[in-house]
Amino acid sequence: MKKSLRMSGLLVALILAAAGCSRDEADSGGHQHHEHMQMAASEAPGGQSVYQLQSLWNSQRGETVRLQSLTGKPVVLAMVYTHCDHACPRIIGDMRLIRQALDAHASDVHFVLVSIDPERDTVERLQAFGEETGLSRQGWTLLRGDEVDVRELAAVFGVQYRRTSATDFAHSNVINVLDRGGEVIHQQQGLGSRPDATVRALKSVLGE
Repeated sequence: MKKSLRMSGLLVALILAAAGCSRDEADSGGHQHHEHMQMAASEAPGGQSVYQLQSLWNSQRGETVRLQSLTGKPVVLAMVYTHCDHACPRIIGDMRLIRQALDAHASDVHFVLVSIDPERDTVERLQAFGEETGLSRQGWTLLRGDEVDVRELAAVFGVQYRRTSATDFAHSNVINVLDRGGEVIHQQQGLGSRPDATVRALKSVLGE
């Protein structure tokens, strides 16, 4: 499986589309321009657990972990980068809405961000970002990994991304829901989407 996923990751890397998260983009074209230029996500392959991947990741807490460490709870996960000025803060905002809607069950779900910019998103940067945004205090996990492993994971989720400049990326806007075993059971695509279906998927895993 890992070999095939690596091949998928290389294919994803070849996909070209014009989009970005830079402040310049927002200034030059505004919100509607950004929405128009998003990269579409491809369909995530079903029946595959991300916990089969053997890649190692660094968290904002300085831990080295495998994705299997998330086993046992459903997961809400998005691939973003901390220097993003437009889409990524909105993705995080959408994840906050999901967490809020879960109410007392929020602690029964892992909320995870994986960086697509591991060169700049060092452990120190993730730690500072987690503290500045309050995500670490709420128990979120922020991860960085090797570029090859990031590409591999993106392929599993059908997330497309590419560097558009020295500081910016084009990327799909996707929030993934994993069951307790690490399989994708739902994806919330786009920005500002109502979280109802996502919350239902999570509550189904939680047994509500």
